[in-house]
Amino acid sequence: MDRTDREAKVEAEAERIAAAKARAEAARRADQAEAAQTRARAEAERSAAARAEAARREAAQARVTPSVARETTASQVEAARAAASARAEAARAETARRAAQAEAARRAAQAEAARAEAARAETARRAAQAEAARTARAKAAAPLPKLELVSVPRTATAPQPASPPASARSSASKIVGQYAIQENAVVMRDRYRSRNIRAEVERTTANGRAMYMVRIWP
Repeated sequence: MDRTDREAKVEAEAERIAAAKARAEAARRADQAEAAQTRARAEAERSAAARAEAARREAAQARVTPSVARETTASQVEAARAAASARAEAARAETARRAAQAEAARRAAQAEAARAEAARAETARRAAQAEAARTARAKAAAPLPKLELVSVPRTATAPQPASPPASARSSASKIVGQYAIQENAVVMRDRYRSRNIRAEVERTTANGRAMYMVRIWP
């Protein structure tokens, strides 16, 4: 696996992990938003009940008049205290309702942002996965090294190598290619060897330039 292929796969794996984390975070934020909305509804119900109780207490206090002979000062004070307490509770419940509503809105915004991040991470994951697949396909379809054929095949009368092996001097051999790049000669040699044909690469010099001949024994 070459470096480009390895980097593409590493990036795809990193994006997969990031996408999974983003989806988990989006789910967590959505649960928090739902819980905040439930608390906001509960606080709204408590606020409404507190306002109703305050209204009932105030109505009861209004009905207390000095003309009622048996009404004592203590009961009037108690009624006033109860009405004031009910109003304070209603105010507290209203404050709690507004805070719960604000928290629910904040959690909903966080959940929406987390969902957007999860979508972005999923898009990045798919792009990285596609890039890794494209790199793998390009590597699989890469052509063999281009051969540089300097001269057409000749008979065994071609220039002799500087230090040929003893077996290469056999008249039964044949030169099938001559190359300026050793790697190209090696590729040609291996092609013949893959067909169970004896082949060797011999180094020689032509016009002061190193050349590599491929010799085979049919």
